[in-house]
Amino acid sequence: ELEAAAEQELERVFCKEDFQRMEVVGQFNLGFVLAVLERQLFIVDQHASDEKSTFERLQQTTVLNRQPLINPQRLDLSAAEEITAVENLEAFRLNGFDMVVDDDATVGSRLRLTAVPFSKGVTFGAGDVQELIAMLDAGAAPLHATPSGKSASNQLDRDVRILAVPPTSNYG
Repeated sequence: ELEAAAEQELERVFCKEDFQRMEVVGQFNLGFVLAVLERQLFIVDQHASDEKSTFERLQQTTVLNRQPLINPQRLDLSAAEEITAVENLEAFRLNGFDMVVDDDATVGSRLRLTAVPFSKGVTFGAGDVQELIAMLDAGAAPLHATPSGKSASNQLDRDVRILAVPPTSNYG
């Protein structure tokens, strides 16, 4: 219980706008910024921050197109993967994948891919279906296309979690 209380005290959730209010007080190890906000010292991973920013920018600007397949492609999945895919057909559709279920086929090969997404010269396929299944199984919110066709993520609106170090002296 004491450990949980200490963890809670060291963790703070804040919005992107809080970054604008932070005062940078230093950098260390060529990849971490030390910043102060409301008398708390924060350690910000520059690489992770840059990745998140790039990811969000790509999510807002990438357009997924849908390519129908002349010959539907049978997916070879485990029974568990097939269940996940069938339960989340809408998530796949929103990501540019169209599938039909062949109830007469054997378990693990009942899904047929009828359309795949493509963007900027990259066409996605069966391997990407399996990756999306793994994301769904892991409990991650999948990427999805917005009504405008642009890619977006449920995770974009979530707050960022970083480590807050309780001050031991006055930072400014």
